[in-house]
Amino acid sequence: EVEVFGLQGAVDLNGKRGHVVSFDEKSERYGVRINGLPEPKAVKAAKLRRVLRQSSSESARTYDTYRHAPMPAAFVEFLLETPVLKSLLQLLPAAALSALACCQQGLCREVRGADEAWEPLLALTFGGNVAIARIRCPGVTTPWSLCRALAALRTALRTAVEIRRGDLCEAQALGVEVAVCPAVPSLGPYGPAASAVYQRAGQELAEYIEASCERPVPHGDTRWTPGFGLGTQYIVHAVGPTLRTPDGDAKLHQVYANVLSQVVERGHTSVAFASISTGGNGFDPLAGATIAAEEFRNALAKLGRHRVLRIVVVAFEEEIEQAFKVALGKLVKRPNEDVLEVLPLMILDSMLPRQRLTFSVDRLMNRVDLEQDRFAMVGVHGGGIISAGVE
Repeated sequence: EVEVFGLQGAVDLNGKRGHVVSFDEKSERYGVRINGLPEPKAVKAAKLRRVLRQSSSESARTYDTYRHAPMPAAFVEFLLETPVLKSLLQLLPAAALSALACCQQGLCREVRGADEAWEPLLALTFGGNVAIARIRCPGVTTPWSLCRALAALRTALRTAVEIRRGDLCEAQALGVEVAVCPAVPSLGPYGPAASAVYQRAGQELAEYIEASCERPVPHGDTRWTPGFGLGTQYIVHAVGPTLRTPDGDAKLHQVYANVLSQVVERGHTSVAFASISTGGNGFDPLAGATIAAEEFRNALAKLGRHRVLRIVVVAFEEEIEQAFKVALGKLVKRPNEDVLEVLPLMILDSMLPRQRLTFSVDRLMNRVDLEQDRFAMVGVHGGGIISAGVE
């Protein structure tokens, strides 16, 4: 609840109370629904003050009541363009700092330009750092604007990506323009998803592939065909890696990225995916889902706030459905951070409990980047990898 004060024109509104219902960023005015008036009134933030309520049993206002009251306007204006204000801004939580960034023009400029406050807030709220965010959100540069872009990206991940139990051959019922089917290099009907899609699309699909598609298709690449009997405009045959494919995780990133960029370039706004490489190709479902979710995030970040892309993941098995929910949930919490981290791998002989390892990077058999400060290590015993991890 707020109270209007200090208006020079509509003086009859001074002293009236109401509730904030909207904010117009262009005019920098809040929409306030005044008690007793049918339509909201547009009022500058400097002409509003929060109403502090007390219970009838309280005889005096306490410090706890006052500590949430706004600072006097004269005090705030006195702090403008001083180091004191920037120091104060660094103590504010995300919601308070974002609200200040929408205040009157002088304060707004100071708050939005307080990089010292926004940079640690970005890392804390969205993960990563400013340098990563600039790569992830092309054309956005300042820490404040990056926080806004990442907040919009988080919302897009929540609203634009859907996870459904079902079969890809039902893609028409999902209302998507493009269906992405896991494929083998020969583009034959091998695997549950491809077999179902071939059957629903009909003989025309097999004939089109035989006549028009160059094969074998390298791992990480795609081939587009009409949807035929599947009911979608197109089918994208995406050839994912197997466990034996060199640099398989990078190839899986590549195939998802290729599909998404091609969908956007061709002007489509909706696409359905079956999980790639997590069936007969042997990829762990959670690892495969995490790679897919990261590429969904990358594609939505490049689109920005003014274009729409609906992504539907069709999971035939419950395990795949749960893996995608877990992976997407992690990215929603930290949209500026990759869930999977690529590390140098060290294979060690079996070690005794509590035994410590010391090594010199200058004496390793393989060259190691001297700036690398993290390693993945696994132990080997009897010719096999020890199931328990080694720090």
